Amino acid sequence: MYYGVGFVIGTAFVVLFFENRGCSWLPQNRVKGSLLTKMIVVSEKNRSKLSWLKTEKDFISFTNEAEVDFERSQTHSDHKVYLFTSKKHKFYLVIPKDAFVGEVIPFLEKSKVSFSKEGLGEIIVSPTQKDFLFIQKKAELSCQVKKLNWGNDEDVYKLIRTNSKFNFSKSNMELKHQKVHTLEIAMDTSILELKTIWYKDKMNIIKMNSVYSKLCH
Repeated sequence: MYYGVGFVIGTAFVVLFFENRGCSWLPQNRVKGSLLTKMIVVSEKNRSKLSWLKTEKDFISFTNEAEVDFERSQTHSDHKVYLFTSKKHKFYLVIPKDAFVGEVIPFLEKSKVSFSKEGLGEIIVSPTQKDFLFIQKKAELSCQVKKLNWGNDEDVYKLIRTNSKFNFSKSNMELKHQKVHTLEIAMDTSILELKTIWYKDKMNIIKMNSVYSKLCH
């Protein structure tokens, strides 16, 4: 059911965001539509090779013009790998199963493509749908949110969208269910760490490591 809701949202918005030719139900546009529910990241190690890809606008513009090369994509594994090609650029997009994140990887002939396991990643695209974030109602989490003077879930998500990085080293995309996504937010004097999972079409915060962790434990 929840997968169906996400799929409908993706295909409904693909026409608005990706001015692609043809029906939104075709394989090309179904893939592009699904990206609207994903957080798209570029690892720091690949940043220089993707210098042209700086903003969400760049990503949408490229994806609109590009074609998905299904012959050189890997669509039948837990980590789907799509090759996007245009006249100017090519890149792979790796999307682990049951995850809300996708990683852009530079195109290299005969290279083995996999989701990164080390370092940090820059978030270049974040879903804009309402209520994308949910903070689980745990006493420890509620205490830290209160101590940090954060508002509601929407306010927290705005902070994540503008001031966070994806931590590949502390994430786990190999779990069979509820893959762990770790995000870092640079605070004034420390780094705040968020452990999240993808559940019921939402980014769920399940654990938070902040300067108030011990106090709220």
